Order: sequence, then structure tokens, then C-alpha cells
Amino acid sequence: MAWTKDGSGGPPDGTPRLPVGSAAVRATVLVVDDDEADANALASALRAEGYDVAVVVSGADAVALARSRRFDLAVSDLRLNGEMDGVDTLVALKEIDDAMGVIIATGYSSIDSAITCLKRGAWDYVQKPIRLDELKLQLERALEHRQLQTAVELYEASHSLLTSLSSEDLRVHVLEMARRVLRSPTAVLALHPANGEGGSELQAQGDDAAEAVHVARRLYVDAPAQGTPGVSGQPWSGRLADTAAADLPAAQGFDRVIAYPLVVRDRSLGLLVVLRHATAPAFTVMEEQRGAIFAVQAALALDNARIYAALEHIAIVDELTGLHSRRYLFDIVRRSRPEETVAGTSFLMIDVDHFKHVNDRHGHAVGDRVLRRVADLLLTATRQNDIVARVGGEEFAVLLPHTDEETATDVAERVRAAVALHTHDPQVTVSIGVASVPGAMFQHGEDPIERAANLMERADGALYRAKRAGRNRVCVWRARKREPAGVS
Repeated sequence: MAWTKDGSGGPPDGTPRLPVGSAAVRATVLVVDDDEADANALASALRAEGYDVAVVVSGADAVALARSRRFDLAVSDLRLNGEMDGVDTLVALKEIDDAMGVIIATGYSSIDSAITCLKRGAWDYVQKPIRLDELKLQLERALEHRQLQTAVELYEASHSLLTSLSSEDLRVHVLEMARRVLRSPTAVLALHPANGEGGSELQAQGDDAAEAVHVARRLYVDAPAQGTPGVSGQPWSGRLADTAAADLPAAQGFDRVIAYPLVVRDRSLGLLVVLRHATAPAFTVMEEQRGAIFAVQAALALDNARIYAALEHIAIVDELTGLHSRRYLFDIVRRSRPEETVAGTSFLMIDVDHFKHVNDRHGHAVGDRVLRRVADLLLTATRQNDIVARVGGEEFAVLLPHTDEETATDVAERVRAAVALHTHDPQVTVSIGVASVPGAMFQHGEDPIERAANLMERADGALYRAKRAGRNRVCVWRARKREPAGVS
């Protein structure tokens, strides 16, 4: 993607970018203490232990900073000058980020208040004067708990994704889980077409979804591809104001963007793009890594769904003609409920006359071309709601929902005439059997498999009569009438 307006593609603000599997990221700690000297001394000691530390001297400052930056942990004095004491600060910080581990520092005389803080969501408390080894232990445990929560969240997200095989439902679920994992209001999927033809398909979810689609399209579709995540294979994040989408009116509501390439077995499926508003904290490096892990699972799930869709397509579509398969048609007939309509259901069985002679005289390549031509004519001569299938070598069938016998016969005659008139070199004809079953003839509780078999058998019987009568004609199945008792 083009991160700069000239399309050079580099991250615009120098923010550290860490792909999956890079070195460990330092945990971020917010120190809150109205004694600035004590706060800075504690911050220096924690930095020496490898923490990334920020210092504020009031609860209000802590809340303001937490709204603009993510922190894994916080250490707050219980007694703070100003409008917000330690309890108020704790509650406000947990409202901003419930996963933040907050440790309260208190004197011996404030144990009851510290216990109150535990009830309000604090991770633990330490007594003043603070012993660094004790605080380190509490910070490590709080961080381990946060990381465990993240791992559980990622596991649950991954498990829920990998159990879904519907492409449409899965896309919605990926967007929903991406917003949850990265605690962001808006996410966009930009997926390459499965067949490699046409443009990328964009789908968004969350706040200002339509605007997010415009931003993602500018960054990842319209902009030059040099240096994009799909090419580099690495996640990227940056300020939206410094990108090629900065001039879009739709970009005004967003500030931060992060994108993950969705790659499976060195094959790019597209991108997962997550955006935050200007009032939200920037993405932390730890969040970027968490999102990268999720993106790997999302890519696997999306690829599985595509494979399943391809296999399902093979099962229900005839490869030669592109029509539905016998299996698909039979399933549709079995599930149909003609008793719910006045017209009922009709069925056509169609056979290409003397097709063996076509293969013997012209070869199988010509025979295949004839079958494809007949299939095209069937689609043209039938109606939009009719279901056309190839059910055998030169046999076709059409299910006509909500269609009575007279209408079905008209459709069959239109098909017969179209084939006779519009096939050449060689010209072929078809014989057609019609079976129509009004809703009144179906009994409630009738086995659907038997019902489907009966309908197809009747149409097949009518087709046999059309063959015996000379071919290139339409015959309609008629039920034999029973004579009244006592009549010879």
C-alpha cells in the first residue's frame, strides 16, 4: 500500500513495526504519584528492569494519557492530590481498558481502602515504602494474567473462525472478532477474487463502515502496490493523515490504521484493515503482534471456506456444461413442498435423440460441444426460477417450481423447438417427458425421498413414451384412472 502521498510505501511516522515471531515487546507501565520525585525514581527503577514507563502526577493526567495511549499495567498511589484519588483513578482506568492490570500503592493505615480497590478491579496492592522486588513480582503476575487473557481470547476467536465454513458468515465473523481482538471500532476486509479475475472485494463493519471502505480502497486498491503489506508480507501501522488517503473526506473521522496481509502457503488472500478514531489510543506494538496472530488464523479460516466452497461447487455443478448436477437437483426436488402451492410442481426429463450416433460419427469432442450447446439453449428457453441440471451422459432435467401441467408443457415445447432450430453441424433434437403434480396429490407425511423419486420416475416414463412415439416430441405423464367397483 502507499503509505506516503508519493507512493513510496514506507511507514510514515517511524512507529516500530514487529512481525510475528520477533523479539519480545516491552510491557508498558503507567506510574501515577503526586510526588514527582518518588514517581520518577520508581520509573527509573522500572526502566532498568526493561519496562516502558510513563509518569503522571494526578489521576486526571493518568486518565487523559490512558485515552491516548495503551498501557499494559499501572501503578497508582492510593492518596492523590486533586479531584481524583486513587480509587477514582482506578475506576476510570478500568473503564478505559478493563484488561489493564492496576496495582495500588498504600501505607499501612490504608489497608481497608486498598481492599476496597481490590473489589473495584485492582490487580493487587503493595505497601509503601515500595520494595522493588515485591512490585516486580506483582507486575510480572499481572502481565502474565493479561497475556493469558489475550491467549484465551485469541484461542476462542481462532476456534470460532475455524468452525465456520460459510464464506459470507465467516467474513462477518472475522470483522467482528478483529474489532474485539484489537479493541477498535472499525475493520475492513479487502479480499482478492477467488478466481483471480476482477477487483478486490471490500467489506466493512463497525463505526463509519462506509467511510472505512473508501479509505481502504484508496490505500490498498487504488494506490500503487509498491511496498504494500500484500507484497512485503508484513503488518504495517501508521497515521492516516500521512497516507495517500489523507485527502479523502471519509478519512477525517479516523486517525490510526493497521493492516495485516492475509497469506496462506505463500498465497495472498487479501488484507485485514483495522482503523481507530482520533480520540482513541494508538496501536501498541503488543497489540500489533496480537492482531498479527489473529490475522494468521483468519487467513486459514478464509482459505478453508474457499476450499469448501470449491468442493461444494464441484459437487453441485456439472463440469462440462456448467449446469447443476444430478445430486443438487435431486436434493432440491426432495426438499420441495408442492402441497404449499396451488400449482404444485412440474418436472421435465430431456434426452438428446440419437446422441450415440453423434459421438460415433463426429467424435467425442463434437459430442461435448453439442451437449454444451443444448445446455445453453435449455437455460435460454427456461425461466429464471427453473432449475436446470445434467443428470446423465446426454440426459437433462428441469425442475419447475410452482408450475402446473399446462405451463410446464409450454416450457417443454419451447425447449424442444429451440434445440431443433438452433443446433447445427450436427443438428440434434430432443425428446421430453413432463410430469406435473398438483399440491393436492401430495400427502402430508409422505417420505420426501420417495416423493422425489416418484416425480422423476413419472417424467422418465413420459420421456420413454416420447422416444417410442418417434422422438423430437413432448409427452406428458398421465395417471391411470381406476374403474369404479363392479364395472368391467
